[in-house]
Formats: sequence, C-alpha cells, structure tokens
Amino acid sequence: TADLVMTGIPAAVTSTDDAGYFYGDPACYNATPGQLVTRCYLGDSKGLLWRMDLSDANPAKWTLSFFHDAYSGPGTPAGNTLDINSADRVPILAASSLASTSAARLVVSYGTGGLDDAASNTRIHMVYSLTEDLQTLGDGTTKPVANRNWVKAMGAFERFIGPPLVFALNTYWASFAVQSQGACETGTARIWGARFEKPLTPSDPTALAGAFANPNGSATKVVSVDIGNDRPSPVDVQAVQACRGNCSPTDAKCVGSLTGTAAAQALGAARPRYEVGVATPNAAVQAAGQAPKSGGQPSVGTVTQEVPQPRTAAVVTGWDLLVD
Repeated sequence: TADLVMTGIPAAVTSTDDAGYFYGDPACYNATPGQLVTRCYLGDSKGLLWRMDLSDANPAKWTLSFFHDAYSGPGTPAGNTLDINSADRVPILAASSLASTSAARLVVSYGTGGLDDAASNTRIHMVYSLTEDLQTLGDGTTKPVANRNWVKAMGAFERFIGPPLVFALNTYWASFAVQSQGACETGTARIWGARFEKPLTPSDPTALAGAFANPNGSATKVVSVDIGNDRPSPVDVQAVQACRGNCSPTDAKCVGSLTGTAAAQALGAARPRYEVGVATPNAAVQAAGQAPKSGGQPSVGTVTQEVPQPRTAAVVTGWDLLVD
C-alpha cells in the first residue's frame, strides 16, 4: 500500500469521489538493471496518470501521487480539456512505456482508451510523451512533475491501441478508426511511430517527428501508415530473419565477408532490419516472411512496417515456433 497524494491535479477535484479507480498494469522503472524498482506509473478510469514512489526502503513511506491529466492542465490541447466528471473522459487501459534519454531523464509514453473503448467525435483518445522532471518547492524539497514533450489527439472514432512501445528512439502504437460508435464496425487500421522524447518542432507539441519512410519519396518521414481494414493487436518489434547462406552464425569472418552481397542485403547491408508489426483476425493476409513454407499455417494475420535501426543490433540467423 501507499499513501494517496491528490494535490496538483489541474481539474477541479473536490473529494476522493471525483478520482477514478485503477485498473490495468503499472509500468515500473529502475535506473540500473538488477536494482530495486524506484517508481511505477499507473492510469485510472478518468484519464489521470499516477506515480508511485517506491524509492524509500521503508514501505510505510511509499506514496501514490498525481502525475499527469490527459484532459486538463497546461499540456492539454484547448479543444480536449474536460471537467473531471465529464463522460467524455477516456480511461488509461494500457500500461505506459518508460525509456530514458541520453541525459538520463525518464520519458513516459502513454495513451487513453483501447480497442474496445468506443471513441466518438467528442470522446477522444489521447497519446502523450512526458518527461519526468524535478520541481524545487519553497521549502527546498523537490517534487516530480510531468513536462509534456508532445501530444497526439486521435481522430474522431479512432481508438488508441496500447501499450505503446519505445524502440530505437521512437514510440510506436496502433489504432483503429471506425465510421461511427460501436466495437464491431469496419474501420481503418494504422501503425504510428514518432520520436519518443521530442516533437518535430519545439514550438508545436502537436507536430510529431515521424518514424516511417514517406511513401511519396520525400525526405520528410510520416507519423502513421494505413495497414488495412482489420482490427489490429498492440504493436511488437522484431528483427527480420537473416539469410546467411553457408555461414555459421558464430563465424565472424564469414559473416563479415558478406557485406555488399545479396545475403547481406537481406539484412540491410551488414546489419539486420527491424519491423514493427501487429496481428489481425485475417489469416489470409501475411507480411513478407511471416508465413511458413510448409506445415501448419498461422491462425492470425500479420502486418509489418520497417523501422529505423538501433545503434547496436544482434543478428538473427533463424527462429522456430516453440509455444503457440
């Protein structure tokens, strides 16, 4: 358990009855692998994000404090500001994604809503990138605060599908836009990708720096890609399987000699390619390389999109299905 601290909420909260209830999974962070978790982030049914401070060795001193409101405060677009008890507030259903910058500042990416949460032209799903900073108070103590990096208000009837995923400096998520309210409407599926810790231009937090190559050949990258009309799963990132010919994956000399060859090009030169993908209910549609050449066929569809490479990468020489 932890003490609940409700101060600092931008929306007018007059009692604990105005606060939402918690469901879904927390996202927890430790600065160094193998060390104890120092804080967790958890969303509620009103679209408020909370920070649990677990840094004290004494559990009696743990606190659960308000961190960010998706629908009020200085970081919310004017057209998306809502009263704390508004029916158009959307809950935070998926866990946040946590990643640190090169300056060791923690970035929290999260969204409101989900595939089964009906969006409308007034009930808008939101996606945020926030940096956790420390604010010095009058008594000399510090308080963690959320500084907005960027915000994306999804379109009318478009549902955010999380959790978001941060990979190689970009945040990825999926969405499904229907024609009207209702969970079973035909719609448009999309994969989204944007720089995780900053917008395209500092002066406009609603302009995201895209992660995908522009289909028209322009150098300006795009933020989203339409992937069909089937309902997508949350996103995942995986390395494209490498075709190494007769090389052993442990033979660095042989692998290195493939640079510039057809086998190496399958990897994106000397390094593997990575793709962000989703599963769909349509097993007839499979991304390149996803369907096995023989044996049992997948029971779900797959759609993928190539993403920028990380600075370092492992080479995947093969894989097999162990558990389904």
